[in-house]
Formats: sequence, structure tokens, C-alpha cells
Amino acid sequence: MLHVLVGEDDFSIRQSLEQIKKSIGDASALMTNTTVLDGRQVTLEQLRGACGTVPFLSEKRLVIIEGLLERFDPGGRATKKKSSRKKDRQDEFKAIADCIGQLPEFTELVLISGKINDRNPLFRELSAMTKINSFPLLREPQLRQWIERRVAGAGGSISPQAVVLLVRFVGSDLWIMANEIDKLILFAGSRRIEEEDYTR
Repeated sequence: MLHVLVGEDDFSIRQSLEQIKKSIGDASALMTNTTVLDGRQVTLEQLRGACGTVPFLSEKRLVIIEGLLERFDPGGRATKKKSSRKKDRQDEFKAIADCIGQLPEFTELVLISGKINDRNPLFRELSAMTKINSFPLLREPQLRQWIERRVAGAGGSISPQAVVLLVRFVGSDLWIMANEIDKLILFAGSRRIEEEDYTR
């Protein structure tokens, strides 16, 4: 099965990856059946080899490739040299798309990338094969909801004023935000997190 995780919100992408891992099965068996590849360097042969290797004492194999889609992001103006390179890249992305389209039943392939241009040819091919999971940076209303859910999920509560203050000072980096929330929950204990707690 193919999973495509793209966007600037790296925190949510990593959480989604963890959910995929949990859905596959036993964590210890998965450790010996996981391959991580650099998409900027990976060759077609390496991709085929990683996806085609039968899992060891497990039903599933997990292959994670980061940065593959970026390789095919369009950019710059065409020149004679670039046009021949463009043909090579066209052949390359088609071969990669064909390989991905023929994944064995036992392979879970996860492609992770940052923000991708809609004109990216590999991205367009993969969009026809599977649902693309997009993780853009959260805007303020969604960020406030995310903070409230994160606090509630940890068994705490937070005042609206404290939420506004966190959004203003931390912004949309969810790695930093999650860390700040964890510290505030620990500091506040069983009481509600208030605005003053963050300014101390």
C-alpha cells in the first residue's frame, strides 16, 4: 500500500507516520522489516529491491523514502542542456511511478516530502494512485483548536487567554508548541493553565 505525506507541518507528518507503523502490527517485527531511503539519492534498482524484499517473520515490510518527490519539482527556465535532462527525468519519474504502481501486497511504502508544486509530474502520477495526505502549517483558528485538543488529550485544561498567548509567542511550529504545552501541563498540575503560567 502507498502512503504519501506532504507539507510543511513536519510534526503532524511524523505523527501520521507513527500511526501507519502502529497499524502495520508488532513493533519488534517491524524493526527488522523497515527500510529508510534518501529520496534524493535512491535509484530505481534500490527502490525495487527495498519494496520487493519479502518480510522476515512478518506479514508486512515498511519502506520509508524522504525527499523523492522534491527531485521532480519543476523549477528554472528551459535551456538546450536542460531539455535533454528534462527527457531523462521524465523517463526516470515514469519508471519510478510504474514501480510504485506495482507494489507487492506485503509492502507499505511511505513517501515523505515538504511542500510540493502541483505541477510536479511524480506527484501528479501518485495522486491518481492514492489519496495524498497534506499537512500545511496550521493557521491561527486551527492552531488554537490543536492546542485545546493537545491539552485535553493530556488530561488538562487551558484558558482561552492562555491559548491566544501561546499562538502569539510560539507560532505554528508544532514541535515547539507540543514541548511548551507539556511543560505547562506539568507546571499547572490538576488546575487549569492560565495566561500567567506562560509568562512566569
